[in-house]
Parts: sequence; C-alpha cells; structure tokens
Amino acid sequence: MKLKPYPKYKDSGIEWIGEIPGGWEVRKLKTISKIVLGKMLANDDKGNYLLKPYLRAQNIFWENVDVSDIKEMWFSPTEIKIYRLSKNDLLVSEGGEVGRTAIWSEEIDECYIQNSVHKVIISPERNPRYFLYVFETFGLLGYFESIVNRVSIGHLTREKLKEVNCIVPPHSDQTAIANFLDRKIAKGNSLIEKNTKLIELLKERRTALINHAVTKGIDSNAKLKDSGIEWIGEIPEGWEVDKLKRFCKKITDGSHISPETTNEGKYYITVTDVKQDEIDFNNAHFISENDFESLKRNGCQPNITDVLLTKDGTIGRCVVVKNNDFVALSSLGIITPEDNLKSEYLRYYLVSDKNIKQMFSHIRGSALTRLTISLIKELIIIKPPKPEQTKIVQYLDKATAKIDKTIQKIEEKVNLLEEFKKSLINHVVTGKVDVRRGKV
Repeated sequence: MKLKPYPKYKDSGIEWIGEIPGGWEVRKLKTISKIVLGKMLANDDKGNYLLKPYLRAQNIFWENVDVSDIKEMWFSPTEIKIYRLSKNDLLVSEGGEVGRTAIWSEEIDECYIQNSVHKVIISPERNPRYFLYVFETFGLLGYFESIVNRVSIGHLTREKLKEVNCIVPPHSDQTAIANFLDRKIAKGNSLIEKNTKLIELLKERRTALINHAVTKGIDSNAKLKDSGIEWIGEIPEGWEVDKLKRFCKKITDGSHISPETTNEGKYYITVTDVKQDEIDFNNAHFISENDFESLKRNGCQPNITDVLLTKDGTIGRCVVVKNNDFVALSSLGIITPEDNLKSEYLRYYLVSDKNIKQMFSHIRGSALTRLTISLIKELIIIKPPKPEQTKIVQYLDKATAKIDKTIQKIEEKVNLLEEFKKSLINHVVTGKVDVRRGKV
C-alpha cells in the first residue's frame, strides 16, 4: 500500500515538528496525562512497609521492559497507591539515555517505580500506544536530550516532561496510527531479530573454527597425543604446550601514567582503540612529541609484528602491530614472540575460546576485570611447528574473512531495517503520511 499525505496541513507552531494535518493539535503533555516520578531509593522498613519489586531506568528499553533483573525496596501503604504500575502506563527513563519509553503490559503481577523512571498515565480518551510512538520519535530526533538538565549525566525532570509538546490527532487517528505501527514494527522487529540471531550463529561458527584450528590443527588425519592439560585435551603430535613466557622475547604493557592529551601530535592507544583485528585510530588521542619520545624510551612503543592484547576492562581483543607510530597505555599488553612463534598465529590463539576462558579463570572472583603482566606470562599456549602455524594462519585468514564479510552484509541489512523503522515512526506520528484505511 502506497501511503499518501493528509489532504490538508497547518503550521504546528513548533519549528522542529513543522506542519501537521488540519484537525490535529499540539498539546503540552501535562494537559493530557498525569506524570508520576518514582520513589527515591530507600532500604528501611518502618513497621508497616511492604517489600515490593521496582523498575529502574536500566529496565526500560524502547518499546519493551526487561524484568529479568529487578530489585526490591520498601513501600508504605500510601506509596503503594502512588507508585504501583497499571496496564498501559507509559514508562519514561528520567536518567541515563533520557526519554527511553516503553509501555507497561503487566510483565509481572505487581510492580512499582524508582525515581529514575516516570510513569505517564495518558487520559482515558486517548490511545497510550500512539503516545509510545510519539515519545520514540522524540527520542530518535534527539528532542529529549535537548531539554534535559545536565550536570554529569542528563536528567529529564518531571517539570521538563510536563512541558513537552505532543502531537495530538483525533482519537480515531491515534488508534489507526497505533495499529498500523504495531503491525509494521512487529514485522520489522521480527526481521531484525532473525538477522541478529544469524549474526550470533556466524560469530559462534567463527569462534569454533579458530578454537579447532589452534588446538587440533587443520589436518583431520593428524595423529593426536595427550597434552597433559585437562582443559586442552589432545593435540597433534609434534605440537608443544608451555607457558607463554617460554615462547616470547618480551611481555610487558604500556604506560602507567596517562600523558596530557593535545589537539595534534602523536597517537597513544588504549584498550578502546583495539578492535577485533585492527587498531582504530579514528577516536585515538594525541600527545605531544616530547611525551611520545619519553614513553617510547620507557618501552611503551611496540615493535612491528608485536601483538597487542587488551587486558584491562575488556579482555581478549588482540591485534598484530603493522604500523607502530604510536605508544600504548597500560590497558594493553605488548607481546614480542620468539622467531619460532608467528605473531599472526599467536593472535588467533589468544582470541580462541580456549584461551579466553583461561584468561577469565585467572581473574575469577576479582573485583576488577584486569589481567596483570605476571598472569599473561603464565598463560598456557599451544604451539605447532612454524610451517603448520603458517598453514593455520592462511586457513583462518580465508575462512574468517568470508564469515566476517557475511556478518558485515547482515549488519548493514539490520542497520537499514533500523533506519527504516525510525523513519516510518517519525513520518506516521507527525502526520507526513496518512495510514487511515478507507479515508480520503
């Protein structure tokens, strides 16, 4: 069905909204709803209080509520009446990604809200699902972000929310729009979900290929032997198993002092700049020539063919250095292999599922997600003879590149679906197209 515009339009009086259909109006949210900000977090029981589940901003996503991780706190009998959720209440995040909106569909029997969430009770003569899509448009266009109070993080206060201008069509139009978008968005979300699952399956396939190649090789007829390590199992004959430090000239990390950043100069790299198989310099910081030379003298510049391993915060991303015109900070391990260990093979081994599990086993129970250099040196590594390393690298380069290309194409498809969804919601709720069936 090709969608057409409404017969007549008028100026909404709001620049960023533009024209709206004749017969529609713009109303402040406070005139068409009741807004309640949730209860301040409290852990005290004052005798007649009841322990109840409540939602926080992190439970609210666009169009849905996640009740898999909800906390409990004490509510008085009066507070229970104020903060209890009812079906079709709109839930709007007050902090974090402000304005994120979902509709309460009674995911659990009884639930309340904490003061990082507003509940918006739309007046009975209006359709709450239509206003869910209006709020989603406001979020996508950045309107909520533009009006928040900011200190360190944004806060969409009740006072700000009350003054939000909403596009209000006649009730029949609201229902037609909500029904139309429900159908279209459900179909789009289904396609996005299917493609997202396919991406996850491809990533699992990629992980399995790497894991098998670095533990069993690529020769299915190879004779196997016991590695002597239970979690590794059997490996091909002629392969070695030992601590990483036995196969490396040097294992260190970058600077433990963060230099002052500049607008131009030399790059310094942190854990966030190391991606799946490359260094992304697009958002990397600059430091002065003097600081660069100082850190370089202190061993913070890797050599060409060194391996960088993310070891703080995000563990296990790995890249072979091909251009070393930068220095690294301490969140990165810098590994210089011996001549009989190919850097490219080492990278595949370090990102293998076997090794990732090994690394996390060393920090289990720690409050910080951090690998020390001493722990990295003690990692167990499987090392084939160098000719086999070369074959494994060539095989994995080809196989993973094919998978990565497929993943990229599917991700682009998902992005297009997401963009179409945003555009569709925006055009429909602002009246740029008429979705009323059988109407002129």
